[in-house]
Amino acid sequence: MKLLSFLLATALALPSLRAQEEMIRTELLTLSINGLLAPGLFYRNGKEVHELTAIDNGMSAPIFYSGTRRLNLYRTEAEASPAEDPAKAPKPALSITLPKNSDRVLLVFAFPDKKAKLPGVKAYGIDDSSLREGDYRVFNFSRQKVYVMLEDKKNAISVDPGKVRELKPKGWRSKLRSIQTTVGARIGKDIRPVYQSVWEHRPERRNFLIVFDNPDKIRPLRLSKFYDVPGYKTEGRVRASQAAADL
Repeated sequence: MKLLSFLLATALALPSLRAQEEMIRTELLTLSINGLLAPGLFYRNGKEVHELTAIDNGMSAPIFYSGTRRLNLYRTEAEASPAEDPAKAPKPALSITLPKNSDRVLLVFAFPDKKAKLPGVKAYGIDDSSLREGDYRVFNFSRQKVYVMLEDKKNAISVDPGKVRELKPKGWRSKLRSIQTTVGARIGKDIRPVYQSVWEHRPERRNFLIVFDNPDKIRPLRLSKFYDVPGYKTEGRVRASQAAADL
């Protein structure tokens, strides 16, 4: 629970007035760490009002977004609609400042406890120029440091709790091939593999590995792997996105 508070602390701060006025265009992806955001929350996308939902076993398809950097989420469609008198406009249920210059933004929701009706939310920018085809981004939402190795020690990283790191493969990034994947954790005094498998590496895909705690002493981590395909930037047209089942 402390980790969820740590992950979402910065998201709960009130966005600046400047962020409220800045206009951006991007694509939104959603993911929930520990529950369903359903029914969803409502937001303004251009002149229209849309519902935003999130599930905990898959990343959503990308949604084209055009609006202010300050993304306000409301409980009902009526509250999200523009008010005749701005001074009497309803307060949003959640607000999040979206990152600048990101081709996509991943919105990660997390409920602080089982009784909470509203989750916290944090935004992660996904920039095509920094996270390219063939790259891997690891989100560590567990309470322990994790170790990820793709094929060999040249392609290995460690990721602290609550952190995000990228792995840009050396030697085979642009090749279609099978790779040996190992994820490790510290068990007692030793670092031991808790997951091993062979993945298919496709050079046109951009990959996301999300790590959660798992209440199992033998396998203390739960992994989910997703990918998308960078490319189109045409307004209103989304790029391919695919969620894989838990690993």
